[in-house]
This record gives sequence, structure tokens and C-alpha cells, in this order.
Amino acid sequence: MFYLIRKFSFMFLLFMGMYLGLLFPMINQDRLLGPDPLDLSFVLYLNSYMYWIILGSIWAHEQLENKYKGTAFLKTLPIKKSEIVMAKFSLALLSVVVYVIAHLIWFSYNFNQPDYIGAARSNLIFNGNLCLIISALLCLGFCRFGYQKFGKYAIIIWLIFIISPLPVKIFLYPRLGITTADTVRFVTSMNPVLVTGIGLLLFFSLMRVSIRLYAYEL
Repeated sequence: MFYLIRKFSFMFLLFMGMYLGLLFPMINQDRLLGPDPLDLSFVLYLNSYMYWIILGSIWAHEQLENKYKGTAFLKTLPIKKSEIVMAKFSLALLSVVVYVIAHLIWFSYNFNQPDYIGAARSNLIFNGNLCLIISALLCLGFCRFGYQKFGKYAIIIWLIFIISPLPVKIFLYPRLGITTADTVRFVTSMNPVLVTGIGLLLFFSLMRVSIRLYAYEL
């Protein structure tokens, strides 16, 4: 299964490399050099980047596998179909963990604002678990229906999660009377252990369902 994880990881490494080498420093240069780098908009950008990298790499990998018949080739090898499914889910889990831990370390070493760091950390953990659950749903969908049937729905989900944070802040929050302070209080009040426990429980439940019911569809 480790061979499969390594094989499937190309798109994640490509997306992560583009993020670290180009998008993050280019878009956030002014904000990072400013007096308050951890403002709400910056934190929301981090959410968008996470969904772009994780969900996008899952979709792009399935597109690549479909184009070059990668899954069909794997079926000819002495590999259990359940291992293929587990490798896809394991890579999604590792991708989220890498993204979240890297940014938590970055927060700790580069900023000296405890309130901002606490809110940003809580937000990152919450959205990391949400991204984990969405990733599991995408993996399940691809395992069950394949790229041809599920790819268009997956890309719509991907685009929604990329573009939604800022429009929600700009248009929906004022209509609902929600302020930035309300958002920060809500996020920081969540128990990270409980949120992570729920996220992992749902993730592994979806993986189990995918293995037991849909692995034969690959």
C-alpha cells in the first residue's frame, strides 16, 4: 500500500509545490510584511488554499488516472482492490495532516500575537477536519462511480469550497448580523480534540463504507 500512496501522491506534491513556491508568497507578500499579518482575510485565504490543494489534487489525480487508464492497470496487478481504496484515503489524510501541521508550526515560529494565533489555530483545525471529511466523500464518490460519472460533481464541490470563504464574509455575514469578533469567538470556543475526534470518526467510517461496498467498482 505504501507503493500506491507514493504513486498517488504526485498531484498533491505538485499542488503543494505551486502553493509554497508561487501562490503563497506572491499573494500574501504585503500582508506578511504588515503589522497584523493574521487578520481574518488572511486566515480565510489559508482555508481556500487548503481546499484548493487537498480537494484539487484528489480531483486532478483521478483525472490523470482516467486519462492514462491507471486504475485499469492496477487491476491487472496482484493488488487487493481494498488496498487501492485505502491508499487513496490514506493519502487524503496525510495531505491534510501535512498542511495543518506545517501551518501550525509556521504560526508558532513567526507570530507573537497569542489571540490571533489561537483563533488562526482553531480555524485551521476546524477546516482541516472539514476538508478531511469532504476529501473522504470525494474518494468514496470516485471509488463508487469513477471519474467519468463523478468528476463533474467533484470539480463543482472543489470550486465551491475555494471561492466560498470571502463571499460568505463579504455578503452573508452582514445580512445575518455576524461580525468578525463573533466568528473569532465561535471558532476559538470549539474543543480541538472533540472536533478532530469527530472528523476522524467520520473519515474512517466513510473509508470503511467505501472498502466494504464500493471497492469492487474500481
